[in-house]
Parts: sequence; structure tokens; C-alpha cells
Amino acid sequence: MTKKIFVSTPMRGKEEYEIKDRMQYLFKLACAYLGEDCELIDSLNPVYTEELQNNNIVDVAPLYLGASIKLLSQADLVIFDKYWMTAEGCRIEKQVCDTYRIKHIVEPELLGTFKDGLSYNIETESNY
Repeated sequence: MTKKIFVSTPMRGKEEYEIKDRMQYLFKLACAYLGEDCELIDSLNPVYTEELQNNNIVDVAPLYLGASIKLLSQADLVIFDKYWMTAEGCRIEKQVCDTYRIKHIVEPELLGTFKDGLSYNIETESNY
């Protein structure tokens, strides 16, 4: 069975392509850490359009956060961006992982865990 990876990264103020690039980098890092092919849980757009059109919504941020937390229940591993502490949503996702014992790791913890040949590829792949 393919393991599912959830990526938690700050998104506010970033373009969609920046978020996607960052998520792909962290996803590849998590796959390398696990040593197997994995599936990325799509958390970039977890809210359906009809939910956004609901007139009762005052602030969409909790709507997106709730949808992300729901996706955490599917994750075999959650990888947190090294800047996770700068984003409220990431901090809450981290608290959920800690509280419910969802397996997770923070990006900087990973960089020293790879074999020599692999670490070169990972560290030079991105400017993050």
C-alpha cells in the first residue's frame, strides 16, 4: 500500500506556483526519507467551490484549516516546512499531529538523515 504524505507549508501571501513548488520539494524529501514512492495528499485546494459560495462564511481561513485537518486523518506522514512556526495554520496542524500522535517530521530534521549521494540531490534541488 502506498504511503500518503501531507505537506504543511505557509501559504499566505504566496502565488499558487510557489506553494506547489515548495510542496513538491517537501514531498520528494519525505519520499526520500521513507525510502519509497508515496502519494501526495492535495491540500492546496481542499475546499469545494460550492462551500466558498456559502453566504454564511465570514472568514474563509477557518474553512480551509478545517478541510486541511480533515486531510491529516489520511496521512501516513506529515512533513512540516522549516518555516511552519510563521503560519497560524501550520502551527495548528502541528498541534493536531502532536495531540493525536500523527507521525510527522520537520524539514530541518530530515536534511541530516540521508546517505551521502541522496543528500546532495535533496540539498541542491531547491533554494529553500
